[in-house]
Amino acid sequence: MATELGVKQQSYWHYERQREIPPEVVLKLVRNFKISPNWLFNGVGPWRLAEDEPIPAGVVNFGQALAELVAARQEVHEAHKEMTVQLALNRRYDPHSVGEAEEPYGMPRLVAVPILGGHIAAGAGGVVLEDEVEDMAFCHAPHVPHPSQTTAVRVQGDSMLNLIADGDLVGVDHAVTDLDAILAGHSPLAVVRDDDVAIVRWAERLAPDLVVFRPYNRRGDFPTITWHGDAESPIIGKVIWIHRHI
Repeated sequence: MATELGVKQQSYWHYERQREIPPEVVLKLVRNFKISPNWLFNGVGPWRLAEDEPIPAGVVNFGQALAELVAARQEVHEAHKEMTVQLALNRRYDPHSVGEAEEPYGMPRLVAVPILGGHIAAGAGGVVLEDEVEDMAFCHAPHVPHPSQTTAVRVQGDSMLNLIADGDLVGVDHAVTDLDAILAGHSPLAVVRDDDVAIVRWAERLAPDLVVFRPYNRRGDFPTITWHGDAESPIIGKVIWIHRHI
């Protein structure tokens, strides 16, 4: 396997011990061996893609961009080392006086989040195709506390305008459905049920047993969801990040 990937056997052993894998190796695993990126990063689902299943475009695009970033960082690192040597020779700088961060130019630890088909709404209700994975989003691990229970989905509509725009991608943590956890932080955003569809709303507690999930855009005629504490919770999950393609 090491030969197939073009790496040393020792490096391959490190990968098997769940060490961080360089982006170019990830691309080879997915392209050459049809390894599922969701299984590779999160340990979720089948370990191989079906023979007729296309490789998610996000894997290729992100992997190539990340490889270029790591290469650029390495060039900066080498230039910094050369400058350090020169300064030390001139006795103007003691290289031992400055500690290096642990693996500053290595790969960031990433998790793969499936992007579901369909959309949630920032307007009228939207339909999310839970069984249809459109692509994969790669996120820094600290931003995704529950990777196996997190999905990404596109937003359609203007009810959350000035906060979430039409076409934005949001990450939804389905492990967080407790109201206090939703309200914690600066942006108490939740995906909630409205009959049989899903919408994204700003959560606000009006009384101990009364919560409203309201649109952020007050100028349109958008539905507000009211929840009394003794009724079934409409919360599907907490919005933990927003991505906008520029």
